[in-house]
Amino acid sequence: VESSTRLDAIGSAGLGISRSRMGKAIEAGQVTVNFKVVKNSSISLKAGDVVMAKSVGRLDLLDVGETRKGKVRAHVRKTV
Repeated sequence: VESSTRLDAIGSAGLGISRSRMGKAIEAGQVTVNFKVVKNSSISLKAGDVVMAKSVGRLDLLDVGETRKGKVRAHVRKTV
């Protein structure tokens, strides 16, 4: 459960790293979304997206929903 669908928020929670470390990896060009390098940590993710971070792992976004309190619930599959 995260507050938004931003790449840095879901990526850091799913991969088990800090949000600042995820942000630095994105700025360094070490993160891809759907096999394209991204340098903007604020892009929104949706179901079916594939996030890969160099030296950290791969994250498949299976489903994105909303909790009763308005937070984002994301089902992810992490592979190393």
